[in-house]
Amino acid sequence: MRDGRALLEPEDRAIHSRWWTGSGDILVVPVDLSAPGMAVTPAILSRTICRRLFQHLEDRSNQAWANLLLLRSQDNFLLKRARDNWTEYSLYYLLAEHDKVLFDYHFLPPPEGAPRLHCQSSVWTKAQFPGWDPKYCFDRDTEGLS
Repeated sequence: MRDGRALLEPEDRAIHSRWWTGSGDILVVPVDLSAPGMAVTPAILSRTICRRLFQHLEDRSNQAWANLLLLRSQDNFLLKRARDNWTEYSLYYLLAEHDKVLFDYHFLPPPEGAPRLHCQSSVWTKAQFPGWDPKYCFDRDTEGLS
């Protein structure tokens, strides 16, 4: 945290473009895939932005936000559609960006040698375990907070 704002780990939207386009469809906001986005887990989210997101979803759909997202997920699974894919992070970021409040609650790390939320030695798939060294996730001299 710095000056009441949380560190935000950036990531290119193009890496998971379906999350961004699907979230844009749900929110009915434009999506520029060349613009920066945010990385996923771990992430620090603002309660205020989350509440704005929930209200936006309910206002646009006339139903509880959780119902809307669950129904969209179920429809995507049954219809095998990837177009409407989404994550809580892309929904959160796009709404905050659209409402022009993202940097009221977040700051980006400086380019080099700054604290990061992501460990340099993350494991996302089974194939990554053999090369994983957890010491890099806990070493205070290594870039990354988790």
